[in-house]
Amino acid sequence: MFSNVRRGGARLVLLVGIFLIGMACSLWIWFRPAAQPSVEKGRSVAEEFLKQIREGHPEQAWESTTSEFKSDHGCETFIKSVKPLPFLKEPLTFASVQTVELGDHPYREFCFRSSDHKMVSMLIAREEGVWKVARLTM
Repeated sequence: MFSNVRRGGARLVLLVGIFLIGMACSLWIWFRPAAQPSVEKGRSVAEEFLKQIREGHPEQAWESTTSEFKSDHGCETFIKSVKPLPFLKEPLTFASVQTVELGDHPYREFCFRSSDHKMVSMLIAREEGVWKVARLTM
């Protein structure tokens, strides 16, 4: 008689455990951070980055990039690469956004155009909970 009660209790514990694991997985999927920024948020990050360069603060722009970007482009190298480009001293026009894959990771690429039709594109990535410029192509 008691063995049936124990088996029933064990089944109940097992079912409750499965239910709790399922709920935890569902909540994680529902509330996990987005893999890509919204178009509005990503565009805002990219425009702020370009504004810092345009207003003569390339070191602040560099500080707002991902650690991988900083590793690839030291601050002095970055400053020397953007200072001589006159089209970065004028407001750029938003041209497009697209999703690109690098390895197994999707990124949003934001493209801007200068008045003389030069293109600037940036990949935006999340680092430590903050959206940042991860790659710059000119």
